[in-house]
Amino acid sequence: DDYTRRHLGELARWARFLGGAGLILTVSFALLLISSGNTIIQNMYRTNPAMKTVEGEEKAMAYWMVAFMLIPFFISFYLFRSGNRMILGLKHERQDYLNNALYNLKRVFRIIGIFMIIYLSLSILGFLAVFFTA
Repeated sequence: DDYTRRHLGELARWARFLGGAGLILTVSFALLLISSGNTIIQNMYRTNPAMKTVEGEEKAMAYWMVAFMLIPFFISFYLFRSGNRMILGLKHERQDYLNNALYNLKRVFRIIGIFMIIYLSLSILGFLAVFFTA
């Protein structure tokens, strides 16, 4: 029906816009981190010398930062892909494109859900640690 197609079209445009913006920001931040990450980390150690404990820790921290950039990259990638597939599915009236769009959207929510569960679990553990040590 026309009402549903309009809402799905608006959802697809927003998904494509937010996914594209997320991809651009994630990639540009990762490139900035790769190009000047070592300088940033060395400045952190210079301002707080107690932070430097293990030799080669700068590289390990840079790798962790890049690894954490993969999370928003994949969320943005699947969101962008979902929006594109939904637009194509609505334009050409192809059910397989719409199914693929919803599958990619399900991946976005799965990734976000996993990290939300991890965050809530750590928050509960932190609350319990504070509660039982006080």
